[in-house]
Amino acid sequence: IAIMSGAIVVSIILIICNYFGLSYFYLQAQNLVIQTHFEKLLLDSMLSFLLFAGALTIDIDSLFSQKWLITALATLSTICSTFLVGFALWFIANLLHLTLPLITCLLFGALISPTDPIAVLAILTNVGMPKQLSTIVAGESLFNDGVGIVMFLTLLKLTTSHAAHHIVL
Repeated sequence: IAIMSGAIVVSIILIICNYFGLSYFYLQAQNLVIQTHFEKLLLDSMLSFLLFAGALTIDIDSLFSQKWLITALATLSTICSTFLVGFALWFIANLLHLTLPLITCLLFGALISPTDPIAVLAILTNVGMPKQLSTIVAGESLFNDGVGIVMFLTLLKLTTSHAAHHIVL
């Protein structure tokens, strides 16, 4: 929340600077954003550290003893959520007479479906949940990020390929 709030404040400041003729800062920020390869930054660096930080608090033996349940929950919940969110967005967009391709809506679903493992682990720690249930929920939260990444990258590839143009409802 702090990062998002800071980004909003900086964006507003840059827009105000540009409005009053101080376009140097606005153009510098714009160039920085254009030159940044966000896929590499997020997927190859930041996500790895976040998942590692979340995994540090989980007991590996407990995680391994619940591997099949965690795998099933992480896989099924993320896939179902991706399709539910995607189809809901597509349906609502059609009700509002907005033309959004289904594949784009599914891509959005894959983007927001995985839960935040750091937030889940922090909540579980504060609530004092039983160890076995805590391991299942925390493990599912960590592994659904992996499923979410695979879903997102697969749908992104479909979105940018010619095959996506045939997936229209």
